[in-house]
Amino acid sequence: MDDPRLKEWEVTRDTIAKFDDRLHDLRKYGFSFLTGLLTAESILIPTAVSASLGEAGIPSWIKFSVLLVTLLLIVALRLLDRNYGLFIKACAQRALILERALNLELTEIITLRHSERKIPLYERAVYISFALAVGVLGVALFWPDDPLFSATSFFAALLVALLTSVIGQLDLRPGPRGEVDWTLSATEFDQGDDVAITLTK
Repeated sequence: MDDPRLKEWEVTRDTIAKFDDRLHDLRKYGFSFLTGLLTAESILIPTAVSASLGEAGIPSWIKFSVLLVTLLLIVALRLLDRNYGLFIKACAQRALILERALNLELTEIITLRHSERKIPLYERAVYISFALAVGVLGVALFWPDDPLFSATSFFAALLVALLTSVIGQLDLRPGPRGEVDWTLSATEFDQGDDVAITLTK
């Protein structure tokens, strides 16, 4: 007879793989879009060439609005990223519990390698770098003609950098039973039967 826990573990691993693919695509396209957007926005920086040609400048409030929209995109991308990450973590926690009962170690090894290599730290660093790049771009766009817009852009970028870092540290909330998982090895029990109780931190 097939162990239903093994089937559940397979479904859990498949769910992790699906969300991991979605997270990979989100980062791939999101980071590419942000890089392209920042490159396009750098064209707005006033140069000696544009001044010599006598081109009319774009109003400061329009440039500032473009920077704010970019910062909002960074926050939205980070929230979606973290949302997928929480689904993956929830599935990984369940897979770990099942693996202990089934004497498997795949999820435990992956989790260990992930934390040893400090992957979450690098993820936060990428988002912080994007936010700070917008701040530097804001200074380049407005300094020295509009110091108010320049300072506001930089501080808004710092705020978004801090926000993306905080979002990266959000974690799963324990359920009403806390972090206790009751693993029942059968659907019916008689008096004196063993019941497995798994406690996770």
